[in-house]
Amino acid sequence: DVDECETDEGLLCQHTCINNIGNFTCGCHPGYHLLENGFNCSGKFKRDLICSNLCSG
Repeated sequence: DVDECETDEGLLCQHTCINNIGNFTCGCHPGYHLLENGFNCSGKFKRDLICSNLCSG
């Protein structure tokens, strides 16, 4: 079995790649969900993440 996550196919995943026997699936970081295309994730906006890091305090 080829680890598709170690090939160019795994680069299709926006966040994480999970190797399966004969295939792979993409996953998303906490707070995000996988879109219908099976590769991209949607969730928190970058602006919100930047502000939560820079605007607090």
